[in-house]
Amino acid sequence: TTGKNAGDQWLDPHGICFLWCPAGSFMMGWEKAPDAQPKEVTISKGFWMSKYELTRHQGSLFGLSSKGGTANHPLQVSDGNRLAHRIRNQGIYMKGLKRGFTGWSYDLPTEAEWEYAARAGDQRHAPTNFKGMSIYANFADKSLYGAQGIHGEEEHLYAYRGSNDGVGIGSAVVGRYRANSWGLHDMLGNLAEFCADFYKAHLHGGRDPLDLYLQSDRKIHQRNQVYRGGAWCTTPDLLHYAYRGFSVPRSSNFLGVRLVIRQGKRRSRTIEELHATLKTPNK
Repeated sequence: TTGKNAGDQWLDPHGICFLWCPAGSFMMGWEKAPDAQPKEVTISKGFWMSKYELTRHQGSLFGLSSKGGTANHPLQVSDGNRLAHRIRNQGIYMKGLKRGFTGWSYDLPTEAEWEYAARAGDQRHAPTNFKGMSIYANFADKSLYGAQGIHGEEEHLYAYRGSNDGVGIGSAVVGRYRANSWGLHDMLGNLAEFCADFYKAHLHGGRDPLDLYLQSDRKIHQRNQVYRGGAWCTTPDLLHYAYRGFSVPRSSNFLGVRLVIRQGKRRSRTIEELHATLKTPNK
C-alpha cells in the first residue's frame, strides 16, 4: 500500500527496509552543473525507496554478487543491463510464488525520483560544505589521500584533505553516515547508484521524466546508463544532488544500486526490451 508520511518504513519479504517518498514537485538540477540545468519536475505517484544501498547479502537474494567487504557492505554492480534483468526476473519469481505486490513493481529509480528522494525537500545543492561532508558521506578525503592503489602507486593524491570520513579505499558498511530528513542513508558518496535513465547532456523536466532514447539499435550496446550520488572516490565538489555520471565499465568498485518499489509497471528496460521497442515503436 502507499505510505502516509515521508519516511514511513516498511520491510519487504526479503527483509529490505523501504521508506516512503510521497508525490510532489521540486526543482531538479543546479545552475552550476552544466549538464543539469534546473528543471521543474513533478513526481505524480509516491514510491518506496530502500533505506540503504542494496547490500551484498540482499543482492544475493536477487542473484547478484560482488567481492570484498562484509554482508552489510553495499553490493558492487558494473553491468546495468544485468541489473535490469535481475530486477525484472525477481518480480516474475515473486509473482510466481504469490508473494508479489499487486499493482507494484521492483525497479530502478528514475533520475528524477533519485534526486527528489536525495533532496528530501532540501532546496540547496548539497546538505553542507566540504568540511562538513564527512558526517554525511564516504568520499575522497584525508583518509584516502595518498593511499596506495592495487599497483602500489599513490593513486589518490586528488583527494580533499580538509575533512576525514574515517574510510580510505573502498565503501563503508551501509548506514554509517547521517541520513537525510526522510531517513535515507548514503545518498551521497559510498557507491554511486544506477538509475533507469540513459545519459544526455541535459535534464528533462515535466511530469515523471524518464529518458530511454536511443538513436538506433546499432548503438544499443553503447548506451550510457546514468548513475547518481558520487562514490568513495569522488571529490566533495561533485557530492551534490545534481551530479550525474554516465560510465558503464565492465568492472568497477564504485557503482551500486538502490531499489524502489513503484506503483504500476517497471520503468527500467533491459537491452532486449529496448530492441523490441525499436522494432515495434508503436508499443
